[in-house]
Amino acid sequence: MLGPLLQALQQIVEGCGGAFQAEATPQLRGLIFRALLHPNRFVRETAYHITAALCALATAPQLDDFSKDVAGRLQDGLSENWSQARPLPVNSNSNQKYSMSEVKGTGG
Repeated sequence: MLGPLLQALQQIVEGCGGAFQAEATPQLRGLIFRALLHPNRFVRETAYHITAALCALATAPQLDDFSKDVAGRLQDGLSENWSQARPLPVNSNSNQKYSMSEVKGTGG
């Protein structure tokens, strides 16, 4: 049940674009970050997609606000055993979007 709900949230975040920024509260991010630790790898995957979408939408001050949390969660995901997952883990996509957001936010 959690997987489809997170997929719906992902579509909402991506569909609303910049209009969703006001809804990306610390409480919502906390829930998404909890989902990154879920035992079901598909739930974790969707949570990484949502994290990537939130990073892509974030302004520089917003990204500064939660960048350490995102970096820690990406580190956890990259150290995960991906032997049963797809050849290209979603974490690297999230990491790329996070990195591009950092470059965009610093004017680089």
